[in-house]
Amino acid sequence: MLDLLNIHKTYDKGLPTENQLFQGLDLHVEKGDFISVVGSNGSGKTSLLNIISGNIPVDGGMVCFDGANVNAVPEYRRASRIARVFQDPKMGTCASMTVAENMALAANKGRPYGLKRGLRKADRSTFREVLESLGMGVEDKLDVLCGQLSGGQRQALALLMSTMIKPDLLLLDEHTAALDPRTSQTIMDITCDVIKEHNITALMVTHNLEYAIRYGKRLVMLHKGRILLDVAGEQKSHLTIPELVGLFKDAQGGVLTDTMVFG
Repeated sequence: MLDLLNIHKTYDKGLPTENQLFQGLDLHVEKGDFISVVGSNGSGKTSLLNIISGNIPVDGGMVCFDGANVNAVPEYRRASRIARVFQDPKMGTCASMTVAENMALAANKGRPYGLKRGLRKADRSTFREVLESLGMGVEDKLDVLCGQLSGGQRQALALLMSTMIKPDLLLLDEHTAALDPRTSQTIMDITCDVIKEHNITALMVTHNLEYAIRYGKRLVMLHKGRILLDVAGEQKSHLTIPELVGLFKDAQGGVLTDTMVFG
C-alpha cells in the first residue's frame, strides 16, 4: 500500500553543510505491515517519516500510495490517510482543551464541520468506554485539561486519538522516548493492542532495540540514508540485540555507545 521508489533527498544543497541523505532509497510496505525502523543518529529515520507524511518534499523519486504518485499532494491532504504520534507527548493533543474536547476533534477527523455541537452528551459515554481500555485512569478525567495530564497519559491519549478514525498508515516517531521505562512499556503494550485490533499498517521509529526486535512484523535498519537490514518473520524473531549492535559497529567503524542504541 506504500512504495518509496528511488527516493533522493539532500539537505542544505549547495552549502558547506550539504548532506546527501537519500540517494536512491527504495522501500515497499504491504498492507498490515508493522515495521520497526532503527538506525544511528542522522541515519534518516525521521526524514523517512517526514517524506511519507508530506512534511518535506523529495528531490527525486516517488512516494506512492496504492500505486498513485502523491509527491504533489500536500501534508494536510495526506493526513486524511496518515496518522502520526510524535516523541513529545505535547504534540498530539491540545493542552488548553479538555480530554473530551480533544477526543471530539479526533472523532470528527475528515468529516465536514457545520453549526452543531462539537461534543454531544452521547459522545461522553463512548469516550469514557474507549479510555477505560487504556487502564491509565484517564476515563475519569474527561473534563480535565490535557495540559494537566502526565506525559504517559497524554501520549496514550494521543495514540488513541490517532486511531479513532482508522488510518491507512500510522507513523510512530520515537513515541516512547520521552517517557520513563515503566510508562514506555505501557505505551508499547497499548500500541501493539491498537495495531492488532484494527489491523493498522504502521512504521515505528525507535532507538530501543529491544522494542524493535520484540514488536512488529519487520525490522528495517537505516544508516546514512541506506537500508542495511530488512528482515521479517522467523529471521526477525531470531535476531538478538548483540547482533544488531554488531551491525551498528560495522557501519560506524566501531564507534557505538549504549546511549546511541537505547537512548
